Amino acid sequence: MEISPSELSKEWKSGAYRPVYYLCGEEAFSKQAALSFIKKNADSFNLREFSKTAALSQTSDIISELLSLPVFSPHRFVLVEMPDSGAALKKALVDYLKAPLASSILILHSDEAKPDMKDSLFHEVSRQGAVCVFAKLKENEAISQVVKLVKKNGKEISSEVCEFLVREVGTDWGLLSQEIEKLCLSAEGIEISLKEVSLSLGYRKESDPFLLSRLIEKRDKKAVLSHLYLFLQEGKAQDQAFRALSQMSAVILKQLKARMMLEAGESKPAIEKKLRLHPYWDKGFFDHFSGVDESTLRNNLKSCLEAEMRLKSQSWLNPGMEIELLAEELCGN
Repeated sequence: MEISPSELSKEWKSGAYRPVYYLCGEEAFSKQAALSFIKKNADSFNLREFSKTAALSQTSDIISELLSLPVFSPHRFVLVEMPDSGAALKKALVDYLKAPLASSILILHSDEAKPDMKDSLFHEVSRQGAVCVFAKLKENEAISQVVKLVKKNGKEISSEVCEFLVREVGTDWGLLSQEIEKLCLSAEGIEISLKEVSLSLGYRKESDPFLLSRLIEKRDKKAVLSHLYLFLQEGKAQDQAFRALSQMSAVILKQLKARMMLEAGESKPAIEKKLRLHPYWDKGFFDHFSGVDESTLRNNLKSCLEAEMRLKSQSWLNPGMEIELLAEELCGN
């Protein structure tokens, strides 16, 4: 069966264990936190870990550990980092799981995004234990988590500032929690400001965190491509591409909403309030898309979503090139 990370945590904290677990998913921080719980609570006599390399070359040792009785404890924990290949290892584990030792807890973990339930090992894990997928947080989930953690630390953060933080850092909870810790320690007042977030993220005075958004708003192709070239060099290409994509799609969505409201007869002040437009950062907002109709904006948004799907499903693509091509399309290539 499949259980959620919260169900897994509750289960382990209660001291109830299944014979086997398979932890996978892209949210590495939460997954490592779960593994750390086991390492912290299991004594050294009854804990054995195998890395990817060791798992391939020490299959017999893994099975031997699983068949050994615990020492002065009800459980023995065997943690195995699953390699990308290894048919012999999988077969040995499948054979073991047909009749696992009740006192041995096998915890398999990998970087796979999600399990292949057709795989014989996953089938056996589901039958005897549980699969737990640590999925990457969605943007709204990350925002909710940020608000909770900020409040837990005795601070406050507005939805606008929180959304900006998540857009810039991404939804990786490890990175977000580090930034929140820094912000809560450095913030002067109760409420964390946009300026404090920008400073915490390390923006230089000449580096404008809203520049890409404004350039996309204006459809300034030359300036957008020039900025993207530098922006994509500042970190891991795929991470930077997703950050750029998040900003670009957010701009198009905001313009589409505004266009629809204008067509419905709403006033600009009312739209500014509903969309929470900033008097400085969103200066000239309506002028920037005055010549762009609703159909074009819908097609722009569709292109953003298609680019996101390609980047997530086709790992061989060049993320920087995909973002640059998208930028050209949005600006009117």
